[in-house]
Amino acid sequence: MYQTLRSLDAFVSLKEPWTRLVDTSYHNTIFYKHEWFESWLKAYRGSYKLFVVISQKDRQLQSAMPLLKSRGQLYGLPIRRISFIGNSEVPHCGPIIDRSLDFSTETRSLLKYVTATERDWDVLWLQKMVHNKQMVEPMVAYFRDQGYPALSRVVQYSPVLRIMTDWESYYTGKSQRFKKKIRNDRNRLKKQGEISVDKLTTPTSIQERMEDVFMVGHRSWKEVVNNAIGSSVRNRIFFKGLPEMIASERDGVILWTLSLDNKMIAFEYHIQENETLYALRGEFDEDYRAYSPGAVLDSEIVKHLFSNGIKEYNMCGDSSPYKLRWTADTQAHQYVIVFNRTVYGRMLSLIEFYGKPFFKALLRKRRLDSPEGKGKQ
Repeated sequence: MYQTLRSLDAFVSLKEPWTRLVDTSYHNTIFYKHEWFESWLKAYRGSYKLFVVISQKDRQLQSAMPLLKSRGQLYGLPIRRISFIGNSEVPHCGPIIDRSLDFSTETRSLLKYVTATERDWDVLWLQKMVHNKQMVEPMVAYFRDQGYPALSRVVQYSPVLRIMTDWESYYTGKSQRFKKKIRNDRNRLKKQGEISVDKLTTPTSIQERMEDVFMVGHRSWKEVVNNAIGSSVRNRIFFKGLPEMIASERDGVILWTLSLDNKMIAFEYHIQENETLYALRGEFDEDYRAYSPGAVLDSEIVKHLFSNGIKEYNMCGDSSPYKLRWTADTQAHQYVIVFNRTVYGRMLSLIEFYGKPFFKALLRKRRLDSPEGKGKQ
């Protein structure tokens, strides 16, 4: 039996069956767990409307599609959007399906229920799915079979360091240029004062330092683009509340801090799940950019992981050069975008499929012709 959950209370009441479903699902990671979604929803749901589709048999959850409804823009045009629960803070998303079911068949059934019961949408945006043909191809095939314009694209490659040896063996295999940079970064910072690196693992110890973390973010370059860890009240609620929400024997937040003369100047905010570490956030004080505090902290963290049971370090986000110094391996993420069969939906699809370059150029021209744009030329 399929049904839709539209309130936070209804979702919260499903914690135990949801936990059992994730434990027996194809994609059993922390980012599908009830605690993760609950934390995110309490912080960010704001103008979003919950739209979680579930299936049950004998009062047991068999599958779930954790979705939201919202309003936004695509190519400057207003849209009504259905997407997975999440934003840029979420490393990956996807349907949650018990391994007793055929993944492709159940995925199609969930999507069929979504489109049969919900007509009030222009774009279905299934974002940040780990690149997996078994997951994505059934989605695209279903929608195309039903006459919906649909496509999938790989949009992000997140570097992943797989730890299969000890630190000395790994470090010996790196280039002399790499080693020299690590030494020089640390030596430049040491000349400025006493360096200390701390690893905090308990909710209490992390929460006690979160105001310092927010201050580092406030002094980072990300604050300029309104993307620092503490740039919004919602961010603060999420990152401050997450350590207590997901604290367990196998899962938990780790806060790494780098201080100079007892002043925090850089941090890394991670989630550990068994032998995997996910890097959610990392920021540094812009006043110390010349001394590479982020790079110094990163090198300390990576070295530490080799002797502390971590087998995979997922750096999340895009494949920035500073991440690729550590590994050439990446994890691809992709989205599926579907346009409704309405006139407006089909118009949007034509822009996506055929007019995207022209439309981007037009938007750029409008920005340049605006008073703000002329000031930047």
